[in-house]
Amino acid sequence: METASTPGSKIRSGSPKVVIARPPADRHTTLRDETDYPRSYDENWSHFLPVTPEASAVARLKLAWEASDHEVLEYEGYKVQKEILTANLDDFEIYISPNKKFGNELTSLEFLDVRGKELCFDGVLSIGAVRRYVQGVPIKAYSIEGYGENDSPGVVVYVQSQEANRDAEYDTWYRLKKPSRIYRRFYQVFHWVATLGKHTIDFLETRPDGTLVGLDSFRQEFYEWLTQRFPKNPKLKEWLNAFGGTDFRKSIHAHIDYLDQEAYNLPNRRTLLKHSLWADCMRKDHYSIKPQPIVCDKTIATPHTYRCFKNRYFAEFLVETQPSEEVRDAQESRKRLLGFPSGVPTETLHRSKNPSRDRQSPVFNISVGDVIAILPDEAEERLWRKQAKDAAPDKEWFAYVQRIETTKKGEQRLFVIWLYRPEDTTISTTDYPVPKELFMSDHCNCTEPELLADEVARRCTVEWFSKAMDTRDDFLVRKRYVTEDSSFISLKKSDFQCDCGKPEPSPLDSCRRGDTIYIKKWRAGEQTLEPVVIHAINREEKEVTVRPLLRLKRDCPDIPGNIPRQNMEDNELVWAYDLFNIPYRSVQRKCYVRYFVRAEVASRSLPFPYNRGGAGDFWVLSSHVIMVDDKPFIKSLQEPPALLRQGPDIDAKPQFERLSGLSLFSGCGNLDKGLEVGGTVEFETSVEMCSEAVHTLHANAPHPEKLKLWLGSVDDYLQTLLTNKVGPIITRIGTVGVIAAGSPCPGFSTLQQDWKSEKSLRNASHVTTFCSYVDIYRPKYAFLENVPNMACTRAGYEEERVLS
Repeated sequence: METASTPGSKIRSGSPKVVIARPPADRHTTLRDETDYPRSYDENWSHFLPVTPEASAVARLKLAWEASDHEVLEYEGYKVQKEILTANLDDFEIYISPNKKFGNELTSLEFLDVRGKELCFDGVLSIGAVRRYVQGVPIKAYSIEGYGENDSPGVVVYVQSQEANRDAEYDTWYRLKKPSRIYRRFYQVFHWVATLGKHTIDFLETRPDGTLVGLDSFRQEFYEWLTQRFPKNPKLKEWLNAFGGTDFRKSIHAHIDYLDQEAYNLPNRRTLLKHSLWADCMRKDHYSIKPQPIVCDKTIATPHTYRCFKNRYFAEFLVETQPSEEVRDAQESRKRLLGFPSGVPTETLHRSKNPSRDRQSPVFNISVGDVIAILPDEAEERLWRKQAKDAAPDKEWFAYVQRIETTKKGEQRLFVIWLYRPEDTTISTTDYPVPKELFMSDHCNCTEPELLADEVARRCTVEWFSKAMDTRDDFLVRKRYVTEDSSFISLKKSDFQCDCGKPEPSPLDSCRRGDTIYIKKWRAGEQTLEPVVIHAINREEKEVTVRPLLRLKRDCPDIPGNIPRQNMEDNELVWAYDLFNIPYRSVQRKCYVRYFVRAEVASRSLPFPYNRGGAGDFWVLSSHVIMVDDKPFIKSLQEPPALLRQGPDIDAKPQFERLSGLSLFSGCGNLDKGLEVGGTVEFETSVEMCSEAVHTLHANAPHPEKLKLWLGSVDDYLQTLLTNKVGPIITRIGTVGVIAAGSPCPGFSTLQQDWKSEKSLRNASHVTTFCSYVDIYRPKYAFLENVPNMACTRAGYEEERVLS
């Protein structure tokens, strides 16, 4: 439809719903402004104009229209048999029809015809000097004017009432002008979305022939096109400021139903709907990522994983699957490269002796470096741990002798580090495939009752730093068990000495002039950590001279300066110039401060992790305190202070190649993203069954063209890999540096009605999937999302320690 004021513009009626979220209310509005009902709902309120029935108002408006000097409107792609009549609608409010659910609540045009909702409006209709106030007018449709306009970035919204739609003489529309004060917050949002629709359709129409526009085009290209099309346009600037960014993908996806229908109503709908944008947003069953067929009905497990979980309560849903010869060769090659033992533990491993509890002949002349066995008495056994149901009562205790002293009686006192059996760790009573393995611990006997040489039952032979699954020695040791956090780490030579007697390390041991550290200070009766800069370290006096760093938001509200105080970040610091001394004991740990230009801070465009309000001990510096007329004054820094040793620039191009990541049970990729922003990994493959989640991953990937997305079962992917049915989505063994898995938590949720049901057991069995992928791919690092209930014990199933 063309109007006299906007020649060449297109208008379409019957536009569908708009799916938008209500914005938070303006902080400066009053309670009256935030009411949920129209003014007419208040029986004590009345408009300054009397209420006129719509039919009477339209009849009077027709006379004014016919008497006015107006042009006959032309049409483009809009076929009507009647002349179009337009009237202005001011001081309007739109709300749900009183006879519908939530009747009389204010709402947006977005909800017209959604789930049968009917909307009404109140407002002042006018043509020229003729003005009539109407109430409770049912809305039939709305239309948007402004598509294809190159001169203006704005749109005009029209509504048509049911009464006007039935008019035999005119095609009557009401142009929305100024809303009432209480309705402003609803209309501003809808008008913004309608404007987005205009720009989106115009963007699609102006793309070169053969160019398919996807959701990724709205990451930055759409913004650049807009600013070039309407350079320095104040209306566009206002519209962009209301959005507050340059990446429009989230808004496009949120309103894809509306945009799709707007495109459908245009004459060139076939061309517009060919773009990949609609498939990227999963509109009308068009998907960018094709689903994989579901073939496996049980949980696929590698042989090694199966042997570890074959006796768990969900084992009936596990299927041991042998890898093909080619896959096994690739796996073994990867294991050799990373130093893993080759092969798979067998059932015929060499067994260690099982000694009697009767004490043997004393072993004399114990030497440092010996591994010894002692037989605890029953009291010691009870004190040590609760005896497992299936554990033999004649277990030995093993220890590494790190130091020997001679007592006054001439006896050898042994200072040892205890070696733990698998069952003495969190592995507990679960199946562990290497029974001859012991773990060096961080548990020594330096503060325990003395251990004498005559208590030793025997010496043991040990293969240290073993690269195999078995040994002809009594035991093999390749890992250290840290009791404090129940972790297993690679064995190091330094682990053969305990930390007893060693001086406690100080945070200052690795610090130098210019580093930033936290110090303890009391503030308002509470102890806080305050960032400071090291000016000098006096290691003899154990003192540190430091320069304070003020917190702009907390410490400087009354200090004048030339920097704006709006939108101040909690982690923004101010460089000060006074110095003071502190003792070593006040120093807590390092923190990280980085300089940024003031404009970057003010625009809130800081890079990760400096944009997290101080999380992770990362701080921002852009200003300093100077003295003006003997009074402090805050001024922007033009460059970082020479003294400051800045925190890391994680966004900088790394000096190393990032590890390739594979994600399981990816969901929308939160775990992956958290690992990626650390700067050392880039996830290139994701396995996920939920189509919406996979499309979300694709939309948010920094390089979606590089991302391999398997929309299907983790079992079908693993089966495909193990049988060597390679394809473009299957990642080769040897290329994965990191595996991250969102835990299959439904099988362990406390909300389940029956945790032993088939569905629950099937879900629980997928905890083994993570292990199978790690087994076959052998990444350098692997992460499993923590689900606390996975470690719980249930009555009657105390031995089912899945996480062990």
